[in-house]
Amino acid sequence: MMQEQGYLDNDPLFHLVQLKFYLRTIANAILDQGVHVDNWSREQAMHLMTHDAFQQESEAAGKWIRAQLTSAQLPTYFVGAQEHFDTRKAVEEKQGANFNLKAYHDQILSYGAPPVRFARQLMLDQPIE
Repeated sequence: MMQEQGYLDNDPLFHLVQLKFYLRTIANAILDQGVHVDNWSREQAMHLMTHDAFQQESEAAGKWIRAQLTSAQLPTYFVGAQEHFDTRKAVEEKQGANFNLKAYHDQILSYGAPPVRFARQLMLDQPIE
């Protein structure tokens, strides 16, 4: 959101960093699938992380180990980010010209840290199910 609002005078390097973080969340989800469903080798995983997702060798090596020791944890970063993006879009569509980014963030943060689906239901005045 900060990058979108022009933080650092719309510095393209800052934008690139934000895109890299998002790419990392996507790669995490793909890595988890590759390791736990597709039986990826270490080489396949390392190629994804270092070549496709631009991670450092040491970071990728640690993530390879982490992916083997956990299941369904690495994709949560992507799922959570995407749920927040989708929630904001739904609220923007519902409020139209009345949408206020600061008010949106103040409200969603006021709920604390529930699962995003509950925050979304609160934001859209839907029953909690």
